[in-house]
Amino acid sequence: MKNIIMLICTVVILSGCSGKPTDAYKAYIECIQSGKTAEAFNKLDQKTKDMDLKVKDSSITAAKEIKQFIDEHKGLKNIEFKNVVTKGNSADAKASLFFNDGFSSELDTKYVKENGVWKISFAPE
Repeated sequence: MKNIIMLICTVVILSGCSGKPTDAYKAYIECIQSGKTAEAFNKLDQKTKDMDLKVKDSSITAAKEIKQFIDEHKGLKNIEFKNVVTKGNSADAKASLFFNDGFSSELDTKYVKENGVWKISFAPE
Protein backbone atom coordinates (compact mmCIF):
# COMPACT_ATOMS: atom_id res chain seq x y z
CA MET A 1 0.00 0.00 0.00
CA LYS A 2 2.82 2.40 0.88
CA ASN A 3 4.45 1.75 -2.53
CA ILE A 4 1.19 2.53 -4.34
CA ILE A 5 0.85 5.84 -2.49
CA MET A 6 4.46 6.71 -3.35
CA LEU A 7 3.83 5.84 -7.00
CA ILE A 8 0.70 8.02 -7.13
CA CYS A 9 2.57 10.93 -5.51
CA THR A 10 5.42 10.56 -7.99
CA VAL A 11 3.03 10.56 -10.97
CA VAL A 12 1.23 13.64 -9.63
CA ILE A 13 4.52 15.48 -9.08
CA LEU A 14 5.96 14.53 -12.47
CA SER A 15 2.76 15.37 -14.33
CA GLY A 16 3.09 18.90 -12.99
CA CYS A 17 6.65 19.31 -14.28
CA SER A 18 5.63 20.91 -17.55
CA GLY A 19 3.27 23.25 -15.66
CA LYS A 20 1.59 26.22 -17.28
CA PRO A 21 3.26 28.13 -20.11
CA THR A 22 3.43 31.25 -17.94
CA ASP A 23 5.44 29.38 -15.29
CA ALA A 24 8.37 29.57 -17.73
CA TYR A 25 8.25 33.37 -17.70
CA LYS A 26 8.11 33.51 -13.91
CA ALA A 27 11.10 31.15 -13.68
CA TYR A 28 12.98 33.22 -16.29
CA ILE A 29 12.46 36.43 -14.31
CA GLU A 30 13.42 34.72 -11.03
CA CYS A 31 16.69 33.55 -12.61
CA ILE A 32 17.43 37.05 -13.89
CA GLN A 33 16.66 38.65 -10.53
CA SER A 34 19.06 36.28 -8.79
CA GLY A 35 21.80 36.84 -11.39
CA LYS A 36 21.57 33.34 -12.87
CA THR A 37 21.80 34.34 -16.53
CA ALA A 38 22.88 30.87 -17.70
CA GLU A 39 19.80 29.35 -16.04
CA ALA A 40 17.64 32.08 -17.56
CA PHE A 41 19.08 31.17 -21.00
CA ASN A 42 17.85 27.59 -20.45
CA LYS A 43 14.27 28.88 -20.09
CA LEU A 44 14.36 29.98 -23.76
CA ASP A 45 13.19 27.84 -26.67
CA GLN A 46 15.72 26.42 -29.14
CA LYS A 47 14.79 28.86 -31.91
CA THR A 48 15.57 31.79 -29.60
CA LYS A 49 18.82 30.14 -28.51
CA ASP A 50 19.80 29.67 -32.16
CA MET A 51 19.14 33.39 -32.80
CA ASP A 52 21.35 34.17 -29.81
CA LEU A 53 24.28 32.40 -31.47
CA LYS A 54 23.91 34.69 -34.51
CA VAL A 55 23.86 37.82 -32.36
CA LYS A 56 26.57 36.91 -29.86
CA ASP A 57 25.33 36.75 -26.27
CA SER A 58 22.25 38.88 -26.96
CA SER A 59 20.23 36.88 -24.39
CA ILE A 60 22.85 37.49 -21.69
CA THR A 61 22.93 41.20 -22.54
CA ALA A 62 19.12 41.31 -22.47
CA ALA A 63 19.05 39.50 -19.10
CA LYS A 64 21.45 42.06 -17.64
CA GLU A 65 19.34 44.92 -18.97
CA ILE A 66 16.17 43.36 -17.56
CA LYS A 67 17.84 42.95 -14.16
CA GLN A 68 18.98 46.58 -14.23
CA PHE A 69 15.41 47.68 -15.12
CA ILE A 70 13.97 45.62 -12.25
CA ASP A 71 16.56 47.03 -9.84
CA GLU A 72 15.80 50.60 -10.95
CA HIS A 73 12.18 50.00 -9.94
CA LYS A 74 13.14 48.60 -6.53
CA GLY A 75 12.39 45.01 -7.51
CA LEU A 76 9.48 43.12 -9.00
CA LYS A 77 6.45 42.84 -6.75
CA ASN A 78 4.18 40.62 -8.86
CA ILE A 79 3.49 39.22 -12.32
CA GLU A 80 -0.06 38.58 -13.51
CA PHE A 81 -1.08 36.90 -16.76
CA LYS A 82 -4.26 37.28 -18.75
CA ASN A 83 -5.56 36.25 -22.15
CA VAL A 84 -3.55 33.01 -21.98
CA VAL A 85 -4.24 31.08 -25.18
CA THR A 86 -2.73 27.62 -25.61
CA LYS A 87 -2.81 25.86 -28.98
CA GLY A 88 -1.02 22.53 -28.90
CA ASN A 89 2.66 23.17 -28.21
CA SER A 90 2.47 26.96 -28.37
CA ALA A 91 0.89 29.63 -26.21
CA ASP A 92 0.51 33.38 -25.93
CA ALA A 93 -0.27 35.56 -22.93
CA LYS A 94 -0.30 39.16 -21.83
CA ALA A 95 1.96 39.70 -18.81
CA SER A 96 1.45 42.56 -16.37
CA LEU A 97 4.51 43.32 -14.27
CA PHE A 98 4.10 45.29 -11.05
CA PHE A 99 7.18 46.82 -9.45
CA ASN A 100 7.85 47.81 -5.85
CA ASP A 101 8.05 51.53 -6.69
CA GLY A 102 4.50 51.52 -8.12
CA PHE A 103 5.54 51.31 -11.78
CA SER A 104 3.79 48.70 -13.94
CA SER A 105 4.30 47.41 -17.45
CA GLU A 106 2.36 45.14 -19.78
CA LEU A 107 3.82 43.00 -22.55
CA ASP A 108 2.92 40.14 -24.85
CA THR A 109 4.69 36.85 -24.23
CA LYS A 110 5.07 33.73 -26.41
CA TYR A 111 5.81 30.16 -25.34
CA VAL A 112 6.75 26.89 -27.02
CA LYS A 113 6.61 23.44 -25.48
CA GLU A 114 9.81 21.49 -26.15
CA ASN A 115 10.25 17.93 -24.89
CA GLY A 116 7.27 18.41 -22.56
CA VAL A 117 8.63 21.65 -20.99
CA TRP A 118 7.30 25.15 -21.64
CA LYS A 119 9.94 27.61 -22.85
CA ILE A 120 9.82 31.33 -23.61
CA SER A 121 10.11 32.31 -27.26
CA PHE A 122 11.47 35.63 -28.48
CA ALA A 123 11.95 34.26 -32.01
CA PRO A 124 9.87 35.67 -34.87
CA GLU A 125 7.28 33.33 -36.29
